[in-house]
Amino acid sequence: RTFLGAAVAPICFCCCSWLGVASLSDMLSEELDPSQSLHPLPAINGTALEHIQALLASPHFAAAAFSTAAAHAAAVPTLRQLGLGTVAKVCADAAAQGRLLFVKRLYSRVVLRSSGRDVTRDSASRQIYEYYDSSSGTVYVAVPPAGLSLSSLLAQVLSRALGSPFTLPLHPLLEVPDAAQLPLLQPVLHPGGYDTDLEGALASGHVGSPVQPADRALLRLRPLRHYAAGELVAVKHRSKSAAGSLASALVHRAVGEAGTAEAEDGTLCYARVAVDAAPAAGQAAYRLSVEVELGVYETLLSTQVLCFQSGASGAAVPASAPANQPSLEAGQQAPSDTAAAAAAATGAAGNSAGGAVAS
Repeated sequence: RTFLGAAVAPICFCCCSWLGVASLSDMLSEELDPSQSLHPLPAINGTALEHIQALLASPHFAAAAFSTAAAHAAAVPTLRQLGLGTVAKVCADAAAQGRLLFVKRLYSRVVLRSSGRDVTRDSASRQIYEYYDSSSGTVYVAVPPAGLSLSSLLAQVLSRALGSPFTLPLHPLLEVPDAAQLPLLQPVLHPGGYDTDLEGALASGHVGSPVQPADRALLRLRPLRHYAAGELVAVKHRSKSAAGSLASALVHRAVGEAGTAEAEDGTLCYARVAVDAAPAAGQAAYRLSVEVELGVYETLLSTQVLCFQSGASGAAVPASAPANQPSLEAGQQAPSDTAAAAAAATGAAGNSAGGAVAS
């Protein structure tokens, strides 16, 4: 394994996993040096420990921290699992007595996970300025050097406690003199506020993410359509026992029956066609390779793949009647179900013909 890593330095992580080459994080761990003497401090650079504890315990800080994390959730999947309650608990735990410590100096060492042997090579590089002990939940912050603010160190260690792979921009929240001012600061940091619809729109078109409601109205089932490599499509993430439920739901929708494009046991997600695909003469369906998640490819039947119809080529069926549409007056009869089904079937046939000509 050592020879492989030295001979092929730029080998990717997925190949290393497939070959069984362990990563450094699996073999090594960083821990505080047990031989050091910690010197607790009541304050660092004029900022009192009690003030930071009161700030972290404030519900205003939890709400502001959650809003900051949620603003980055579209790009960081691990942050999507965070809720306001989880963020509030992490902040409250850090604010508990003895969980947040200001110290004069802080040193760490690198040890082997298997044996615990110290493998730190350079003693001069062992000094650190923040550390989060995941086993006890204790946060350590040392006196920072010139040019490094205390709020930046606290933002780094809190981001690690929240499970973020990078440092969240929490340092402005940690510099306010009073927690009551956080509701005034939050609109400045996030002028538009936290909008779930806007965050969902940012994930639109990303392979593996759920199809947005606005895009779902454009989905069509075209089993005989020609697909081009790189084309964005939608597939159902569902169990094997429900393989035919999607096609059945779309057939019901085409004839005007009640139902949606989604079955009850799955979610429509964005996918991308891997290679050009087209049916042979006389085929009712064919197979094509689709990237269902980043780096994950599956071979699916064309009846399991939905294409996006251009908004200009046909009007999507609205979810509800327009506000200016006149309602049926007393004495008027609504069109029969049979007529409605026939009209819907005629429209579906027209769309199918149009799609075949466009292809």
